[in-house]
Amino acid sequence: MNAMTKKILLRTALLLCSAALLSGCVTSKQFRSMQLNVRNIDNRLVGMENQIDQVTSGGISATQSLQKQQASLASELENLNIEMLQIQGQLDESRHHSQQLQEENLRLQKELDNRLLNLEAANQQLAATNRKNVAKIAELEENIAAIKEKIAAEAEKRAQEAVRAAEEARRRAAAAAAARQSAAASSSRTKELTPRTHKVAKDEAAAAPSGQSKPAQSTSGSSEPSVDKSAAEKLFDTGLGHYRSKEYKKAITTFTSFLDQYRDNKGLVADARFWLGASLLNSGDYSGAVLEFQNIVADYPDHAKAPEALLKQAEAFEHFGDKMVQRKLYTDVLTYYPDSEQATKAKELLKKVQ
Repeated sequence: MNAMTKKILLRTALLLCSAALLSGCVTSKQFRSMQLNVRNIDNRLVGMENQIDQVTSGGISATQSLQKQQASLASELENLNIEMLQIQGQLDESRHHSQQLQEENLRLQKELDNRLLNLEAANQQLAATNRKNVAKIAELEENIAAIKEKIAAEAEKRAQEAVRAAEEARRRAAAAAAARQSAAASSSRTKELTPRTHKVAKDEAAAAPSGQSKPAQSTSGSSEPSVDKSAAEKLFDTGLGHYRSKEYKKAITTFTSFLDQYRDNKGLVADARFWLGASLLNSGDYSGAVLEFQNIVADYPDHAKAPEALLKQAEAFEHFGDKMVQRKLYTDVLTYYPDSEQATKAKELLKKVQ
C-alpha cells in the first residue's frame, strides 16, 4: 500500500512537472516550488519506508507512528492537488491569453498588410499622376515657348512694319513738301503768262495719249538737235507698250532709260516724263509720280500733257489725303488751261474736295 502510494505521488509530481515544462507558461519560481515539494515528498516516502521496516521489526507503536505520517502525507498530497489545480487554471488562463494575443497579432498583421497594399497602390497611382503632370507641364512649357516665339516674331514683324511705315510717311512728307514747293514755284512762274498762252490744240491733245503724235515744238524756236529719232521713238513706243499692258515696273525702267539716253530730244522728253509719272502713280510710288508730273508743269507748261499732268498730280495727292493741294491743282487747271478738255473734269473734281 505504501509502495503504491509512493508511485502515485511520483507520477503526480512528474505529470505536474511535465505539464509545466510543456506549457512553457509557468514561471521559474513556481517551477522551483514544485521541485521542492516533490523532493520533500520523496524524502518523506523514503522515511516512511524506513519506518515501515522498523514497524515490521518493532511492533504496534511503530505502526501508529506510520499511520500518523501517512495522514500527514495525505494532507500534503491534497494540498499538492489543490496547488496543481491552481496551476492548471493559470495554465488555461495563460493559454487563453496567449491565443488572444496570437489572434490580435494576426489581425494587426493582416491590417498592416492591407495598409501596406493600400499605400503601395496609392503610391503607384501618385507616381502615375506625377508622370502625367510632368508630361502636361512639359507640353505646356513647349506651348508657352512656341507662343513666346510667335509673339516675338509678330512683335518683330510689327516693329519692321512700323519702321517701314514711318520711313514711307517721312518719304511721302518729304515728297509732298518738295511737290508743294515745286508747285508754288511753277505757279509763280505760270502767273506771268496769260491763260491764252496755255491753250492746247484739240488735235494735239487727242493724239497725245496714243503716243503717236508729233513732237511738240519748242517755245524758244531753236532747231531740233541731230539725234537718231528712230531709235528714240522705238524705245519710247516700247515703254508705252509696257504701260498699256499694265507692266508698270518695266515701263518705269524703259522710260527712265529713255530719259537717260535721249534727254535732248525735246519732242519726246515731256511725253516720256508724263508716262513715267503715270507708271509711278499706278505702281504706288505717289511721291515719285508727284515729282515727275511737276517737272512737266514746270518745264513744259505749253505741252499738251501739262493740264493732264496737273490732274494726275492731284490724284497722287489724294493718296496723301491733302485736299488743300488738290483744290489748288484743280484751280490751276481751270485758271491756266480753261479751254482744255481737262478743265471740265477739274471743275467736277473741285466740287468734291470743297
